[in-house]
Order: sequence, then structure tokens, then C-alpha cells
Amino acid sequence: MIWGKFDDERRMQDKKAYTLLRKTLYADNPDECPDYLCVEIDDQSKCDYPKECSVDLKILKTLLLDNTDENISKAAEILKNGGLVGLPTETVYGLSANALDGRAVAKIFAAKGRPADNPLIVHIADFSDIERFNLVREIPESVKLLAENFWQGPLTMIMKKSDVIPDEVSAGLDTVAIRFPSHPTAQKIIKAAGLP
Repeated sequence: MIWGKFDDERRMQDKKAYTLLRKTLYADNPDECPDYLCVEIDDQSKCDYPKECSVDLKILKTLLLDNTDENISKAAEILKNGGLVGLPTETVYGLSANALDGRAVAKIFAAKGRPADNPLIVHIADFSDIERFNLVREIPESVKLLAENFWQGPLTMIMKKSDVIPDEVSAGLDTVAIRFPSHPTAQKIIKAAGLP
């Protein structure tokens, strides 16, 4: 089980971002949002957590998949349906969600205990995905030049976001970080999902 108190201990200086995260996770019942957000990641129906944690836990099934075509498709379906997928990049394994779905993205913050004022990186599988998904207001010439020379790979570029990027991704900022990973499995999953 992963749990964490979202307060000053967890660097929650940006109350606006945290309020947005809470409202997204508890959009149907905002009054039920607890001080603690819990995620259970095994098949246990009980867990040790502080009594302050009154949230109903959803039991998640964790799948360990290799990179067969069948499993790439399975991972893509999980993303399309608002779930989370751990995927490799050339530097780390990251927890991913559909970057265009604020509720799905909020699950990353809850699962990791990540501060809501810490923006995420949007991963793409081709430079054309930036325009295809209308991720940014404009693509500066400097970005095109850098992409030609350094993408695919461990370079993240920050641009002015468009309205399709949820505030959960950008932590309420007007910019978005975009990266084109070189890891073939990451690319396959992003392409199969048809989502950044």
C-alpha cells in the first residue's frame, strides 16, 4: 500500500494544484475527499493506514507484462480506459496515464504520493504528435531545430500548452513539458494507445 499525507510535509505549497487534484479524484463526491489519499496495489481487502484515512480503497490488479504485441495492446487498452501503466524510457521507468485525461493523470499523483505542484512530462511517439494532439499553442523554430538534432532521446522541451492539456498535467502552469523517448517499448505503447 502507498499512502501519503498531502500537506506541508509533502511540499504542498501550491494549494491551488492540490485542490484541483482533490476535485478531480473526487469529482462525484467532493465532500468525501479525505486528508489522506490511499491506493492499494495488491489483492488485500484490508490495509494498515491511519484512522484519518477514510477513503474507500479501490483494489488494483498489478500486471507484470513483457513487450509482446499482445501485451503492448493490453497496456494501450489500460491507458485508453483511464488506467496507469509503468513503462520504460531511456532513463527511468515511469508511471503513465492518458495525458489528455485529468482524472487518469490524477491517479499518478495519488499512487505515487507525488506533490500536485510538480508537473508531469507528456510523452509522444513522433514529433508530429505535438500537432496531431494539439498539445501546444505553437511550436517555436528553436524546438523544431532541437528536435531534429536530439529527439528521440532524453530531452524534454517546454512550450506554452494548449487547452487540451489538463491542469493536472501542468500543475496549473501555462506550459507543458514534452518528450519523445527513444525506448522502443515506450514508443510502441504510445502509438498503440493513440494517446500522448
